[in-house]
Amino acid sequence: MIIEPRSVAIIGASNDRDSVGYALVKNTMSARCDVFLVNPNHEEIEGKKCYPSVKDIPYEVEAAIIAVPAKVVPDVLKECGEKKVKYVYIISAGFAEAGNVDLQDKLVSIANRYGVKIVGPNCLGLMRPGYVNATFAPYEPKSGGIGFISQSGALVDAMVDMAKESYGFSAIVSVGNSAMLDITDFIEVLDQDEKTKVIAIYMESIKDGREFINVVKKAKKPVVVLKSGKSERGAKTALTHTGKLATDYSVYRGAFRQAGAIEVNTFTELFSVSVLMELVGEVDDMVVVTNAGGGAVLASDYAEKYGVDLVDLRKETIRRLDKVLPEHYSRQNPLDIIGDATSERYWKALDILMKEKYVKSAFVIVTPQLMTDVDNIAMVVAKIKQKYKKPIVCSFIGGSRVKNAIHYLREHGIPNFREIEDAMFAISKTKKKGE
Repeated sequence: MIIEPRSVAIIGASNDRDSVGYALVKNTMSARCDVFLVNPNHEEIEGKKCYPSVKDIPYEVEAAIIAVPAKVVPDVLKECGEKKVKYVYIISAGFAEAGNVDLQDKLVSIANRYGVKIVGPNCLGLMRPGYVNATFAPYEPKSGGIGFISQSGALVDAMVDMAKESYGFSAIVSVGNSAMLDITDFIEVLDQDEKTKVIAIYMESIKDGREFINVVKKAKKPVVVLKSGKSERGAKTALTHTGKLATDYSVYRGAFRQAGAIEVNTFTELFSVSVLMELVGEVDDMVVVTNAGGGAVLASDYAEKYGVDLVDLRKETIRRLDKVLPEHYSRQNPLDIIGDATSERYWKALDILMKEKYVKSAFVIVTPQLMTDVDNIAMVVAKIKQKYKKPIVCSFIGGSRVKNAIHYLREHGIPNFREIEDAMFAISKTKKKGE
């Protein structure tokens, strides 16, 4: 399998601590697959045997990571073909993105001759969190359900750093110049992957718009896309990055809508929506419960702005709430249960609301007043989710006071948003594929 090979060769492995080759060696130390090092100038690196050529490895090699100078890559690729390597990730740069189109075309010709599938060149490598990290990224994120496809390796590094404590990935694929395999190919791969729940994409350009539309339409999993190169200057900049000129943005926008892809505008939105789709799925007919009047107002504003359905509370529900909440609570949705609300009050309100058949989900806002037992409220939210099996999204707003509670929510599969607007935007995107 291209994202989970049984064996990987690192071609260009190095003991130079400032090199990509050394980073690849260090990152693959804990791999759960067989890893072979290749460099004719070393007998071993970090205590691990080093082979002169991939052809000298006396075992089957399913995938290879190539990190050697561009001019040497064709010969190395030919050796991979002769070794019957199935998949090759080419980290080396200096091809179409640098104007060397003929050299890149030569790689494709060699790969076609031997039946090798190329990822790249000018890519980050292979990352399957919890299985193998054959990249030069500084960190490996935790394993999760987001499959991330990117045309920028450097932005992958940034996203991985941001994600360390926030969300996990099933696979991270940097397609680079897409000389052979592109974004559309990996949408198909991730859609068939059991670990992947949602597919997130950073896109500058695609080879075949019609094929992209067909693949996304058929996909069983949500596809969330952040498109760059929307402006004329941005499109020209994309050409120097991956060697491809981005088409007029209006064409892409139409393709996304036709395919049913969810388009977003920032990386925050890309992963906010992806995390919500992974952990919660569709959010509809929602109640908002908050201990802040300002939170209730903001939730109302953003719900209306993004078209999120807040259900009207029925009279019988309000009668039940009257029995357990203080006199001056709001008696409407959003439900303001007053600033001195404790975990017990959150429990009583949520237990009544989530029992109602017409309430299908909840958005819980918590601001840390002096009397707010924040950690206990997080436990209440997790218990309510377990009891009623309905989607719950949270916004525990603050810094050090809410840090542990947010961590607890994440451990229990409950997404938290620092900003109410980010939450409402993400919720609006879950309503229907492509909306």
